[in-house]
Amino acid sequence: MLEIRNLKVVFQTDRGVVKAVNGIDLSLERGKILGLVGESGSGKSMTLLSILRLVPYPGKIVEGEILFEGEDLLKKSASQMREIRGKDIAMIFQDPMTTLNPVFPVGEQIRESLRVHNIIKPEKEGILGFLRERDRRKKEYEKVVELMEKVGISYPEKRYFSYPHQFSGGMQQRAIIAIALSCNPKLLLADEPTTALDVTIQAQILDLLRQINEVNGTSIIFVTHDLAVAAEFCDEIAVMYAGQIVEKGPVDKVIEEPKHPYTKGLLRSIPKITRKKEKLYAIPGNVPDLAFLPPYGCPFYERCEEAVEECKEATIPLIEVSDGEFVRCIKYL
Repeated sequence: MLEIRNLKVVFQTDRGVVKAVNGIDLSLERGKILGLVGESGSGKSMTLLSILRLVPYPGKIVEGEILFEGEDLLKKSASQMREIRGKDIAMIFQDPMTTLNPVFPVGEQIRESLRVHNIIKPEKEGILGFLRERDRRKKEYEKVVELMEKVGISYPEKRYFSYPHQFSGGMQQRAIIAIALSCNPKLLLADEPTTALDVTIQAQILDLLRQINEVNGTSIIFVTHDLAVAAEFCDEIAVMYAGQIVEKGPVDKVIEEPKHPYTKGLLRSIPKITRKKEKLYAIPGNVPDLAFLPPYGCPFYERCEEAVEECKEATIPLIEVSDGEFVRCIKYL
C-alpha cells in the first residue's frame, strides 16, 4: 500500500541545514500495523507529516518518493492532496486539545470532514435547494452520532453540541479518532495518540485502534517512543535514530533478538518489575545535533558501547540480515 524511498526532509535555519529525515526507506502492506519508534527528535512525526505533505515552514522535502497505491504523492498537485488527506489517508495528531478548534462544537468538527469530502449524498432531490440541504445535514448528523458512539463517546446526541474544553483528554482523543475515521480511510497515521493519557485510557485507545484495523482492514503507522506499547500493538517495528531507520523487521524479531546497539539500549531502558532493585539503565550521551551530522559514518557512534573505529568512517547502508529484517550496523556488512 505504501512505500517510502530515500525520503529526505531538511530545515534551513540560521545554524545550518537541519536534516530532520535523512534518507529513510519504509514499506507498509495493506491491513498491517507498523510501529515507528525512537527518541524525541529522531524524525518520526516529520515522516508522517511528509506523507501528507504537511511539513511546516521552513521545512522542505528535498528528495525521495512516497508511493501510495503505486502513485507518488510528491508529484500530486495541492488540490489532489486535499482530496487524499482525510479521505484516503487520515492522521491522529499528538495533542488533541491543539488539534480541535475551541470555538466549534465537537460534532460539527467531525461533520466538517464528511462535508469537505462530500461523503453524504441525499437521496431526495426536493423542489428547493434548502430541502436537499436539510436532508443532507440530517444524514450527516446521524453519521456523526454513529461515529461518536463507535469510538466510545457516551451520550453522543448530547455530546455532539459540546465544545472541546468540555471533553476530558481521553474523550478529545476519541473525537480526533472519529474525525480520522469519518471517511473510512485506507491508511491511518497515528502520531503518539496515547502519550498524554493515563494507562487505563491508553489501553482503551489502543483497543479501539486495533478494532479499526481488524474490522475495516485499515493500515496503520503508529508513532511512539514506548517500545513496550509497540511490541503489544504492532505487526512490524522500524527504529529511527537521527533521521534514519537503524533497524526494522517483524515485531517479535526486533523485540526478542535486537541487532542494532541503539535498539538494544532502548530495550534495556525499559523498567521491569521482575528485576532486582538496581539503577535504571540509560543510553549514555545525547542525541546528535541534526544540523551538524557527519557526512558519513554512524550517527550513533559517540553513544555506542559496541563501536569500533570503522563506524566513524564508513558509509553504512540498511542491510538485510534475514527475511524481512534489516539493520544499519557495520557488524553486518
